[in-house]
Amino acid sequence: MTHAGAYLHHVPVVDADILSGAALERTVPILRATGYHVDMEFWEGGAGAGCCPPECSTIGD
Repeated sequence: MTHAGAYLHHVPVVDADILSGAALERTVPILRATGYHVDMEFWEGGAGAGCCPPECSTIGD
């Protein structure tokens, strides 16, 4: 993502809320309520696990 001419790298914080799935349980209904389509194939069952540290910070190394 580029903002103001500079690349911004997102490194998610992994805490108990994320690992337990509690954050996901809160986030999905809020996204749906705003009208966003949530493709659960990419969210459930650890599908997003590869984007959390340390994996995401080593991609492309």
